[in-house]
Amino acid sequence: MIDSLVIDSDELVGQGGFLAIRRLRLRNHHSDGSLSAPYTNDAVVRPYGQDAVVVVIFARIASKIRVLVRAGLRPTVYLGRDTSVAPLPEAPPGLFVTELVAGILEVGDHGEHGLATRAAAETLEEAGFVVDPANVIVLGAGALASPGALPEKEYFVAVEVDPSQQQTLQGDGSAMEEGATTRWLDLDDAIAACVRGEISDLKTEVGLRRLRDHLVHLILILAPRRLGVKICERTSGVRTSRSRPNGGELPSRKSLTLTLTPTPTTRGVFGFGIADPTTEQ
Repeated sequence: MIDSLVIDSDELVGQGGFLAIRRLRLRNHHSDGSLSAPYTNDAVVRPYGQDAVVVVIFARIASKIRVLVRAGLRPTVYLGRDTSVAPLPEAPPGLFVTELVAGILEVGDHGEHGLATRAAAETLEEAGFVVDPANVIVLGAGALASPGALPEKEYFVAVEVDPSQQQTLQGDGSAMEEGATTRWLDLDDAIAACVRGEISDLKTEVGLRRLRDHLVHLILILAPRRLGVKICERTSGVRTSRSRPNGGELPSRKSLTLTLTPTPTTRGVFGFGIADPTTEQ
């Protein structure tokens, strides 16, 4: 059993750019005192900023939850990905990759306030929206993006915006920011695009799914307990409804139909409203 690692050497190679390689020569130390054969472990590191924040920007548009995605220049993928060795067919990579807004966490970005402050800064820089850090929602713990290659964790947050208030994209002034564009997608359509491979950035799919899980939790768990919600059920082609004023277990049915609409009653509590879908035709 491995109980620790013995570091024989530790060096940075390929310095001078945005990234470097930390090359470790290691041996495994076993609980019986023995050592493994030496081996090399390479990891991608940044000269500054270990982790990143990923921002799911969303809005209520025509009674639907829509999310903002950003197409940014990605030479790494365009010049480095060889589709001929991919296990499944895929289109040749383009110059731009569709992603959520994201940025490196800097010194001093600690705690939820630090995440929210950095998220607000990236939202303005990459998406053109001024947001209050107090309105940023943290969507759970950070996640390792690729633990075999880099120690970075990505922290997922969400913030609601008014689409009409979008400003011109500022970027960070570098050539890497040239040509970036944004567009709105329905939340479920965006997740489906990830599954189909039309959006191929993994952090984007994770962020979108975390937002959807967050909203579903509000609708199915918190809203019935706090507000009283009518949940429309479908079973065998017959539509019925049950009032859930006090929460409790959800009915065991094949599916539930819920409609999001902004309403004065619930907007201040959850940021969106819940309509009674039994009135739908």
